[in-house]
Amino acid sequence: MPRRLDVDVLRRSALGQTDEVLMRFARFEAVVRRTDDIRWANTMTLCSVHAIWERFAEGRLAVALNHASTHFLHTHGVRGIARVPGGLASCLVRGGKKFFDFRSRSDLLGKADDLVSKASNPFRSISKGDWDTLDAMATIRNVISHGSEAAWDTYRNLLRDAFYLRSAPSPGEFLDSIDRRPGSPTNGRKRLYIFMTTARSVMASI
Repeated sequence: MPRRLDVDVLRRSALGQTDEVLMRFARFEAVVRRTDDIRWANTMTLCSVHAIWERFAEGRLAVALNHASTHFLHTHGVRGIARVPGGLASCLVRGGKKFFDFRSRSDLLGKADDLVSKASNPFRSISKGDWDTLDAMATIRNVISHGSEAAWDTYRNLLRDAFYLRSAPSPGEFLDSIDRRPGSPTNGRKRLYIFMTTARSVMASI
């Protein structure tokens, strides 16, 4: 009988890692006073949680393929088994590579649709607002990690269109500033928590 992957184990691991990252940031912020150091910690915290989200998405898609294999087996004419084994599901999600790579919501949704169908795609339950926040987190992570002109252009456009900022501060300054958007669930807290709260909520719910 093919091994059945456990979504609860995956979820607990991702949430535990996220909570540890946030506690580490809180401990750092409690003892460090230099503004540049705090801003740097904001950027590293966002990158860490973005990495947790990426690996969670990889694992969650493998779970979906392992649990709902009918679409894949039928599409590829596979006979003799009722479920894609866990190890093979992980390999298929990665496309034979050492890691799973997706660059946007449309990329992830398309890959998941191909593997498990739209009906069984767990990422289809994510709201548009949450997707916008996850994509924004990826944009900020890219400018922190790569710093290319293309990454900066995308980042500037994000801050102009989503946060109504005419000029783009550094990612560290942006994340360390207070969210003043009316009706925002993180209003009054650092903008860093916009992304941390959403990533944690999404991973807890799908």
